[in-house]
Amino acid sequence: MSAAASAVRVIGLWPSPFVTRVLIALKLKGVEYEFVEEELHLGKKSELLLRSNPVHKRIPVLLHHGKPISESLVIVQYIDEAWSSAAPAILPADPYTRAVHRFWAKYIDDKLPPAIRTLRGSDDGDKEHAAGQLSAALQLLEGAFLELSQGKSYFGGDGVGYLDIALVSYVGWVRAVEKIAGVAFLDQAKVPNLAAWAGRLYAHAAVEDAIPDADKLVEFSVKYASSKPINNGAKRLVLFVDIVDKPIDLLGNSSVTKVVMNNVTDNGSAQAHSSMEHHDLIDWDNLDINLDIPIPEEHIGAAVTLIDDDAMYEFLGLAADNERAQQEKMAAEKEGRLQSMWREKRYTRARDLIYTSSSSRHIPPQISSDQSQIKPQCCQHSYHLSHTYSTPTTMSADEASALRVIGLWPSPFVIRVLIALKLKGVEYEFVEEEVGKKSELLLRSNPVHKKIPVLLHHGKPISESLVIVQYVDEAWSSAAPAILPADPYTRAVHRFWAQYIDDKLPPAIRTLRGLDDGDKEQAAGQLSAALQLLEAAFLELSQGKSYFGGDGVGYLDIALVSHVGWVRAVEKIAGVALLDQAKVPNLAAWAGRLCAHAAVADAIPDADKFVEFSVKYGSFSKPINSGAK
Repeated sequence: MSAAASAVRVIGLWPSPFVTRVLIALKLKGVEYEFVEEELHLGKKSELLLRSNPVHKRIPVLLHHGKPISESLVIVQYIDEAWSSAAPAILPADPYTRAVHRFWAKYIDDKLPPAIRTLRGSDDGDKEHAAGQLSAALQLLEGAFLELSQGKSYFGGDGVGYLDIALVSYVGWVRAVEKIAGVAFLDQAKVPNLAAWAGRLYAHAAVEDAIPDADKLVEFSVKYASSKPINNGAKRLVLFVDIVDKPIDLLGNSSVTKVVMNNVTDNGSAQAHSSMEHHDLIDWDNLDINLDIPIPEEHIGAAVTLIDDDAMYEFLGLAADNERAQQEKMAAEKEGRLQSMWREKRYTRARDLIYTSSSSRHIPPQISSDQSQIKPQCCQHSYHLSHTYSTPTTMSADEASALRVIGLWPSPFVIRVLIALKLKGVEYEFVEEEVGKKSELLLRSNPVHKKIPVLLHHGKPISESLVIVQYVDEAWSSAAPAILPADPYTRAVHRFWAQYIDDKLPPAIRTLRGLDDGDKEQAAGQLSAALQLLEAAFLELSQGKSYFGGDGVGYLDIALVSHVGWVRAVEKIAGVALLDQAKVPNLAAWAGRLCAHAAVADAIPDADKFVEFSVKYGSFSKPINSGAK
């Protein structure tokens, strides 16, 4: 082993897609490394791993001159920055494109692993549902590839980049679960551009040896988890439409772009199609549906039509050609009760809700037998992305040139964006959303998640708060102060802890607020334990100075202080001390200093205002151990 290789070590397991992406990044940069293989015995972790990643105790870990970096996407960015002089660059040079790649990389890690684990049999769950989620995610990524690659070979253009690495690390497992579950996902017929991309990338010198063969992964899965094929020989109705006197029955997963309809004769009677084959679809409005409704055989339709969003809304009587119809469309899009009814298989009530929500939807509009009133969309696979990263054509020049933040004041994720902009001295317009509603601007700007915050810069949207904060730092790099640390290793550590904060704090806070069901005692314990770890991290990273960032407010300060208002609020709501001088003295003092900072003071309202908001819009939580002795 060379001295260079001993300076860089990767702790991992060969089947892990997270380890795979680290190996690809190192190979791309031409960095020699030693691979330290963990034992495959489940539950057995080496002392080196436990010492190197004491917070999560999981792989991968990169050791560079003995310093550990954890979390695979953090590691990939670190490799790009620590070996910045070695070609090729992994992250795009343009700040906006870099933000878009970070957004999609996070989307991949949010959506693919849970579905793959369920299909492997390593997690309990509905395999039909998981297959639909995975298929829908790949459809969205197909559209993203078309937009980002701009006709070139990779997401990164001519060369393999950050988003290529993030996604290709899962391809081996996608191929494996295709075999395990008996379902085609990365298929030429479904996602032709993504399938071709995977073939090219598999042959790349930095990739071909890093991704295990699908059969080897199947063997691993059989040994350590069990799973059965989905719909082995079964037929499945995905969307049923009877235009005469039956309601629309939506089955399947995600936004309707394919419609299975009854073939209609001249007198409007339905023809029986008992031999209907299995169809994998993307369906309407991301309704995660898995209904086992007994549909009479004579009502099963088999004609498949491709339609776009506008045609679907028109068919449902929601064409946005006037203000009332527009309001009805928005009401339908945000109807959370409808989604839960589908998920709970409450077919009859959900059916009635579709047709009784407004008078315009009692009777589906008539459609001719040749389907001429529904407009096919030949490139439907990318329709979701059509406005995702481009300036809408209806936007005025003044509107497009403005810097705007779409959000709600109580959101900690919105708060961190405002703090970053104030730190940089950047003027912006705050576009306040209405509680419980989603504006057309938000839905158009973030069609993937449909959630706040969104930063619009010259009309271009950036979503996900930590992605936005990094974008603000990079787009205004000449404006002091820098938000991210200059040193690549310190930057990686700050990114690690920022992700830890978003993994641990929001779920506990939601439970203590009463928004989510859960054990409040347990949530309080989890939040207290997280703050204890962050107390220790502060002592290490601040090095005796005022902030995580040292003398000035930085990335990790912004990531954590955005939650302080809600921590103070749930202390009052749940009657428990969390950010307490006796428990976390250094963190409590840090919070006091930071909340008085000019860039922060106006961004975080008083805790009482958060409490009032929680009482008004959420289930008010009772104090923990109230009345106990």
